Amino acid sequence: MTAPIDKELHRGAAIEQIALDAIGALSGAEGAGWVREHLDTGCEICAQAAEIVHGVFESMLLAAQPVKPPASLRERVLRAVGTSEPVAEAAPDPEEVQLWNKWAVTDPKFYTLGSDATEWQEIGLPGIEIRQLHVDEVRDSVTMVVRMAAGTSYPRHKHAGDEHCYVLQGDLRVEDQVLRCGDYQFAPEGSIHGEQSTENGCTLLIVSSRSDELLTD
Repeated sequence: MTAPIDKELHRGAAIEQIALDAIGALSGAEGAGWVREHLDTGCEICAQAAEIVHGVFESMLLAAQPVKPPASLRERVLRAVGTSEPVAEAAPDPEEVQLWNKWAVTDPKFYTLGSDATEWQEIGLPGIEIRQLHVDEVRDSVTMVVRMAAGTSYPRHKHAGDEHCYVLQGDLRVEDQVLRCGDYQFAPEGSIHGEQSTENGCTLLIVSSRSDELLTD
C-alpha cells in the first residue's frame, strides 16, 4: 500500500525545485526536464507551487528600477546564444562611455581624497570602470583612475587636449606598444589613439580632456 503524500513537504520540495529551474540552476537528469515533465502530469500541488514561484518572480521584476542597457547589449546577447546571422558591431555611445563629461566640477581648493571617497562607475563598455579624482573646468580636463578587466578594449579616439597616462598595474596595449606597471605615455592635443586593449587587465591613472572624440571609422 502506498504511503499517503505529505502535502506540505511535497509543496516545499516542489517550490524549491521549480524556483531552481526558473533561474537555470538545475542541470542534467535532475534539472529542467524532470520539473517540466512532472508539471505536465497535472500534479495539483506542484501546479500551485509553480504559481507561487512565478508570482514572486513577477513581483521582483516589477519592483526593479528600469535601467537603460548599453548600446552593445543586443550584439553581446546574440553572440552568446550563437546566432548564425552576421552581427555588425554597434558603435559605442559617447554619452554612455564618456561619463566624466557629466561629473561636477571640483572645487579648486587644497583637498585629499581617501581610497573610498569616490565610487567606481561602469561605463558603456563591458569590463571598464572609472573613478573620479578631479575635474578642472578652466582647463577642460579630468583626472581619473581607469580599471580595465582582462580582454577588454577602449575604442579609437581623438584628443581634444593633452593626455597623460600612467600604468599603475597590469598591461595596456596601444597599437604596437605594450605598456606595463610604471610606464607613462603622453599624447598631445589633436593626436589620435588607436584601440587600447589589455590582455590580463590593468589600472591606469589618466589626465585628459573632457572633450575627446570617439572615432568609429
